[in-house]
Amino acid sequence: DLSWGRPFIGVGGGWIWTKSAGERDNSFLYTADTGVEFQVTKALSITPVVSFTDAASLHVNNKWGYGVKANYWITDQWGVSAGIGRDNMVNTTFSVGTTFRF
Repeated sequence: DLSWGRPFIGVGGGWIWTKSAGERDNSFLYTADTGVEFQVTKALSITPVVSFTDAASLHVNNKWGYGVKANYWITDQWGVSAGIGRDNMVNTTFSVGTTFRF
């Protein structure tokens, strides 16, 4: 019975390009995250998350982060989301996007 919430584990990988103060760099990036999606109403869910991200050849790597996002479900599978997060490098991120669940 998952009526209290839906726990999840996620993994990802890709390539990152950075440009800062006239310097450029790039690296393979991987990430792992875990959290729980709590259904507040039929159309709204809240998802706190903890994540780990590493870009092995960049100068700033091994980032632990935490945050929360709100999802407004248009259908049972598709929704729009907005979130806020913070990492151990004292960076704050804001996000807006779409969410797909299966």
